[in-house]
Amino acid sequence: MAIGDKSDTTLATFLGRAPDQVAYVVHDLEAAVHEFGRKMGISRWSGWVYDEYLPRKTYRGQPATWVSRVAIPEYGPSLEIIAAEGDSIFSDFLDARGPGLHHIGYFVPSLAEAAEALEKQGMVQVQSGGGHGVDGDGEFTFFDLTGTFGSYLELIEPPQKRFPPHFTIETRR
Repeated sequence: MAIGDKSDTTLATFLGRAPDQVAYVVHDLEAAVHEFGRKMGISRWSGWVYDEYLPRKTYRGQPATWVSRVAIPEYGPSLEIIAAEGDSIFSDFLDARGPGLHHIGYFVPSLAEAAEALEKQGMVQVQSGGGHGVDGDGEFTFFDLTGTFGSYLELIEPPQKRFPPHFTIETRR
């Protein structure tokens, strides 16, 4: 079993159920992870750097070059802390509001079908990424709900198999 791939996520329609993930965006990933970990009793985090590791990226409908560093607790992807560089919705959020609750996410069996359902309701995709699985699969997209709810919504089709974490962070209580 790997963290954040299809082996440890439940894929179901996202309509009518609770989110699978809550994510915060911060300026300093390590500092935030250490503080959150100490306060919440989370001692071990796994992390990935979404640079070339994420070969397909868009931002507001255009190819993008943003880089994000992401950490999740050892117990799985239900919580995520993100820091980023470059033009992205992560930077937009930090510039406008500072650190905070950035998005809620849903693991879905088909990103295309789930995204189409939201687009039919008039929601707009603002950022996406994909190709981070061992076989080049796995993708996600974000919808802008900041005007109504102050945050974004992410749909995630996890890869069948994910690469091991790029780094770990140990925190002390």
